[in-house]
Amino acid sequence: MTTTYDYDAVGNLRTVTLPSGTTLEYVIDGRNRRVGRKVNGTLTQGYLYDGQLRIVAELDGANNVTARYVYGTRPNVPEWLEKGGQTYRIITDHLGSPRLVVNATSGAIVQRMDYDSWGNITNDTSPGFQIFGYAGGLYDQDTKLTRYGARDYDAHTGRWTAKDPIGFNGGDTNIYGYCTNDPLNKVDIDGRIVAAVDAALLTLMAALLFAVATNPSFRDSIGQVIAGLSGMLNGISLGSDNNGGDEKSTEPKVCPLNGRRNLPKKGIPNSTDVNDKGDGKGQIRDYDNLGNARKDIDFGHDHGAGDPHAHDWDWNDLENPMRGPGRPIGPGD
Repeated sequence: MTTTYDYDAVGNLRTVTLPSGTTLEYVIDGRNRRVGRKVNGTLTQGYLYDGQLRIVAELDGANNVTARYVYGTRPNVPEWLEKGGQTYRIITDHLGSPRLVVNATSGAIVQRMDYDSWGNITNDTSPGFQIFGYAGGLYDQDTKLTRYGARDYDAHTGRWTAKDPIGFNGGDTNIYGYCTNDPLNKVDIDGRIVAAVDAALLTLMAALLFAVATNPSFRDSIGQVIAGLSGMLNGISLGSDNNGGDEKSTEPKVCPLNGRRNLPKKGIPNSTDVNDKGDGKGQIRDYDNLGNARKDIDFGHDHGAGDPHAHDWDWNDLENPMRGPGRPIGPGD
């Protein structure tokens, strides 16, 4: 059973023939962006862009808009999805991989995605509900390849399917290697970045640029952002602890959270961070416009409030903020 791949002169994947005989064809525009997908010669999907990387609308074969994507702090990963008259929040991890898609009105989780260390999807509760996959790339359900700007990544082999278009200037002696074999801490959002940037730093840079561009008064809170970044990078808290485990709370039972890094109480203003243990348990933390932890969504355990459930933060005492007891998720969460 053989799958064949055909490329154009600059390395864009143009055609894939699957073992079933199905032929997939990718439409590339003059800026080397993937703007369409054909199945056996028939256009089935199209993409509209804002810039080089941001897909802002998904189209069907008749060029009708089927979904819209709204971006915030990340250069290539949307934070909101509008589809079928509903609005959804896309929750991503530190690499930009979508983990949860949540209905913004009801709070219902409509899609959950889990990945292994190299980006293979190990769990997807609603395949194809939205188009993004590992590290925020454009995911193809049929080929299992993920598109990042200039080329496609194969998570099964942990390699790009084409050589780096800028050769050894990409910062790796292996021109097919992905992120210098460090996929847990680095990303390559356009397939040719000179030096793969640590995901946390990438998030910070994007957030700072976005905040400064849209809010001149942001400079007043820049110290808080830098302090929050230090906690995020070093896995330490600016207070007594990071995950609220020993906070003074009326909560009857401490939520177990022992992931590879804890979430700081201070973070990037108006951002979301994720801690996934990798065994179905974890936590999502939202930060307010001052960078203070505002709300947690804990999943993978239930102590009377449901799974997932929410915790609200109380900052009346700035020296000792308190994480409230678990409560059921409601509309708006």
